[in-house]
Amino acid sequence: MLSSFYTYENEDQINIDLKCAICLDPFQSPFCDAHCGHTFCFQCIKTWLRKKQSCPICRRYFTKFEPITDKRQRNELDNLLVQCVLCNETNIKRGDFNEHVKHRCSKRIVIDQENEESLGERLNFEYFLRRINESTENRRRHRQYYERYNFYSLPIWIIIMSGAHIFFYLSVLIPIAALLYITDAIMCPILHAISWLIHFIKLRL
Repeated sequence: MLSSFYTYENEDQINIDLKCAICLDPFQSPFCDAHCGHTFCFQCIKTWLRKKQSCPICRRYFTKFEPITDKRQRNELDNLLVQCVLCNETNIKRGDFNEHVKHRCSKRIVIDQENEESLGERLNFEYFLRRINESTENRRRHRQYYERYNFYSLPIWIIIMSGAHIFFYLSVLIPIAALLYITDAIMCPILHAISWLIHFIKLRL
């Protein structure tokens, strides 16, 4: 990338909001998470997303990274002063560095070739990033559907399980209670008759 051919002037004075939390340098082709707002360099977030599909700062999953479109931030980045490491020219605005290497830097052919390679790599990464965003969006929707399904299905399952328990208890206890009642109704007259028979025998003796 072109950033390897220049250094920043007064780097300590550059606003921290313009620096990537991964490489700690000013943003290069910044990409922003649409959900949490954290921004990173193109190369930095590309390397990160190949290992983990989450935000490097808040570790939030279901990320959706998009290129920065804020003109104010882009203008601030383009106005940063840099020094060409090949010809040592200073006070070059970073946004004009590409023009510098095309017309004033003696090593412009080498730089242009690398810039073309990085452009192809960026196009490939943007396709890769779009696939990741689509995948994370699908997982987010599935998770929301699963949580919503569980939320609505939980009361139904409680009602079903409660009804099943009540039915089981009634189907067992009612027959037992009826059997005990019938047994008691039959045994009471028999026991009463046996008691009178014993009393009668005692009187005869």
